[in-house]
Amino acid sequence: MAFYFCVTLLKHTLLALLLIVSLTTKAHAADFDQCKAKVLVDIDRGTIESTYHFDIVYHGPLRGIDPSYRNETLALTVDGCIAACGSGPDLWDAFTVFQILTTWILPSVSLIAQLPWESLNIRKRRNLEALLNWIGAPSASLTTTIFNIYMIKKCHEVARASPPTARMDDAMYILSCINQYQYPGMLPAPRPVGRLENQSLPDRLRRLKKLVMRGTHPKPVDGSSNSEEEPASTVRNRNRALLQGVFRQLKLSAHGPHADQQELQARLAELNATLAYHLRLNRRKGVWPLALNILWFGVSLIISVAVAFADLGDNTTAHSLALGLLLSWIPSLVVMAIIDRNPTNSSRCQELIERWLYNVEQVVEAQRRQGLIRDAANAATQPPQAEGSGAAQPPLPGQNGEAQHGEAQQEAEANELVLWSRALELRQPGVRRRYGIGHFVGQGRYLRYCGVANAALMQYEHAGDDLDSLNLDDPAGFEAELTKRPYSWFIIWVCSEVIVGVSFGMAFMVSFNTPTIGLGCRSGLYSIWYILSSLSWLVLLAIQEPWRWLQLLMLLPNLLAVLSLFVITLSQVLGLLNGCLCKSSTFGSSAFGGYMDFEGSLFYRKAYDVTVFWATAAGIGFLTSFTVIAWAMRRWSKSSPLWRIQENGGPEAGSDISLEWIR
Repeated sequence: MAFYFCVTLLKHTLLALLLIVSLTTKAHAADFDQCKAKVLVDIDRGTIESTYHFDIVYHGPLRGIDPSYRNETLALTVDGCIAACGSGPDLWDAFTVFQILTTWILPSVSLIAQLPWESLNIRKRRNLEALLNWIGAPSASLTTTIFNIYMIKKCHEVARASPPTARMDDAMYILSCINQYQYPGMLPAPRPVGRLENQSLPDRLRRLKKLVMRGTHPKPVDGSSNSEEEPASTVRNRNRALLQGVFRQLKLSAHGPHADQQELQARLAELNATLAYHLRLNRRKGVWPLALNILWFGVSLIISVAVAFADLGDNTTAHSLALGLLLSWIPSLVVMAIIDRNPTNSSRCQELIERWLYNVEQVVEAQRRQGLIRDAANAATQPPQAEGSGAAQPPLPGQNGEAQHGEAQQEAEANELVLWSRALELRQPGVRRRYGIGHFVGQGRYLRYCGVANAALMQYEHAGDDLDSLNLDDPAGFEAELTKRPYSWFIIWVCSEVIVGVSFGMAFMVSFNTPTIGLGCRSGLYSIWYILSSLSWLVLLAIQEPWRWLQLLMLLPNLLAVLSLFVITLSQVLGLLNGCLCKSSTFGSSAFGGYMDFEGSLFYRKAYDVTVFWATAAGIGFLTSFTVIAWAMRRWSKSSPLWRIQENGGPEAGSDISLEWIR
């Protein structure tokens, strides 16, 4: 809704600017057809210097022209053009304006509307920040998005190679979704529980009972404390729960599990299936309509190229083609964002994932306590050996009964699962804080590296075929991998810049080599946009996870890049750059430009070798765009089994795990 409001506002702004520009330039507008006729008359009469008080005709060499055609063209100096024709632009006629709009601008705006906006997000500032990063820093956004698609590919490969009993399709899809979240390295400490004197009598009794019961429970093997008073300032619990939830089923399926391990495997499978179902249900749909929209953009590109080569060399058509080449990265970005799909409600999915992490830890700890209590009970029932003799001492009367009663009570306590519920959240506010995964950052909407999936999969790859070496209780290796970027990320980083760089380079080639040859207003503006849009890409290479103040600071060059792209588009639509200064290409070396001519497409086709530059730019630019789109669609078709779902079904509650935690 917010974006469509912005599109409407943009449309009215464009019309208002068109009216303002028309009124302000009417008095100084140039009409090059009339100007050429007037100058030719003055040349025939020999009144050039008497009329303009200096020689306005350019007598130097014309860059790129066939020498045999040099005397057939009329060229003016920059000052001479301004004196003879005026300083204002020669605006396009209505037909040309609508042709540019329908061919390039409207399809591009339609594609931008398909970007993964967070429509249910209350904080509209996040959508604005995402827009600045997508349009103002496309290479950085493509780096993050393509890398996550690559992680989806690896997750799908692990799921396909795993035994069906491991149910890794659910676990791998959950992991790929978590990779779209911030996953901070540090979490805020939960608020300490109030003192006993500040609590009501039932709360005091309940807490004292918990403390007494906790005193009888064994200390966890990882050495962590269960005390409610201890602030959890680290993320060790969250990381351990993630590894357990993703890989524990796979590890258990490698060997024939015991009875208690079968129960753990069933519980984890149920938790994973429930969460994966809701994550798939919240995944945005409608890929094929968007793909058809992008296909129509490709058709418009082909038609435009055909029209361009029909009017080969014409200034208007040339720079329109250059604008299309400059925007050819937009379909690639949109397709990548479609494959790396965002949820309909990222906050809801974040909450469900954090509840799942809490429940996974509770299930694993319950099974661990159950095993420790059973081992302790077995050791207690063994008759002690008398020192120096092999005779067993008979148990005291009633000892067996008390031991069995105590064992049963402790086992019942160990089997008790305290999963997440709203009642638990009310009793213990912030219970999910230790399992926080941060806000949604997928599709490059924030300037950062997302490597949770890579860090987890690296633990699996290091284990290889020996799953027993996969230590899920110690996430130290996982945490170390979080601070490293794999070689594949750097390759994707380069490829992302190549996608945007080819779009810029081919647009620059067309505008630079279309007469007058040289660095003009259009090619100069293209260069400014490219430099501004590449700054965030360079920062992403230097800093894996830029500080928040740096992310906000980089929004400034991104904003300037968006504004420059808007100026480029508006100028080409209206013909604002069709003036003496811009037609003279005076911003580069003195060997290029410095003059303007009045010729059209027929003369350029004969006198200038524009075919090579146009054909090369169009071929390389559009081939790159179509190759990227084809690769993305292939990845979507190959990895789509991860998120396929039957919406008329759903997970069923297990014997001891209710579905309250998912509500």
